[in-house]
Amino acid sequence: MSSTSHPGGSLLVIPAFDCSLQVIVIMFATAGLAAMTAEEDPRPAMSRQEIEQEILVTSAKTQALSDMLHRERAEATGLEQDLEQARSRRADVAATRAALETGGKQVEELRRERESLQKRLQECGQRVSQFEQQRRDLERNQSDLAQKERQLEQNRRQAQQDRERLQQLQQQVAELDKQLQELGAAHAQLREKIAAEQRKAQAAPTVSVEAKPRFLSDTKREPVLFVIYQGTVTPVDKPHYRFMPAGDGRVAAIRDSAGETADQALTEGSAFLQAAAKIDRQKQFAALLVDKASFETFRTLRDELRKRQIMTGWEPLASPNLGLVAQGGTSVGPQ
Repeated sequence: MSSTSHPGGSLLVIPAFDCSLQVIVIMFATAGLAAMTAEEDPRPAMSRQEIEQEILVTSAKTQALSDMLHRERAEATGLEQDLEQARSRRADVAATRAALETGGKQVEELRRERESLQKRLQECGQRVSQFEQQRRDLERNQSDLAQKERQLEQNRRQAQQDRERLQQLQQQVAELDKQLQELGAAHAQLREKIAAEQRKAQAAPTVSVEAKPRFLSDTKREPVLFVIYQGTVTPVDKPHYRFMPAGDGRVAAIRDSAGETADQALTEGSAFLQAAAKIDRQKQFAALLVDKASFETFRTLRDELRKRQIMTGWEPLASPNLGLVAQGGTSVGPQ
């Protein structure tokens, strides 16, 4: 309860807890105010109508104050309820705080678990990449293996064909061995025949194949034979010729060399120049046997021999192979 100043005295203000008490207080206050006004107010006394009007105004003000008090009381009641509710909820604050702390811990654990899961996810991604690479490698290896299997199958077929071919070759070898044995037997028979012929030939005079064939000449010089055939020259001597007994004291001279052209024959180290260098100019002369197609070669070689002061003679020739006799024969001399 409090008081406030008023032009005619003091106005008592009572907290609004009971409306009936407020009305009684207002009535007494109005009566006291009227009495103080009659005793102390130097203003002229009011008429009854003015007093009633003043009372009505005061009542209206009192009613307004009462309404305001009602509203304030309702608000105070609402605040008291809110306070009571807050007091009732205060006991849940500690539990809520503990729950919040527990929730924070759980959030932290979840965060750590999330980080761990992310790390494991990265590791799984890396392992997936490794597995993918291994899968590609495995596919390549399988492809290589399939190719090798195909190659192996081809090799197997080739080996089978080779075995069949080997069997055929073995059969052919066996047949050849049989033929060889037959040929050996035939060769043995031929050797026996040759031996028999040799035994027959021993009864006749023999001719040494090492002896050089001789041409009778009008001088005492010995001829050294050269065959000029088809534009080439060949010394009639080993290894260019081979000499075989032909029977009846004859000797067959068979040419084994292709001979040398004129240019080749005049090259240093040729067979022609080597044979010419061996000629004894005091006792021998070059006997040139020439076919009809080789006169140019003959003239070139004769000029070279003359430059070396070797005497020459020539006779026509039909074949490079010669039939010679150890004694007698065609007369040819140096020219």
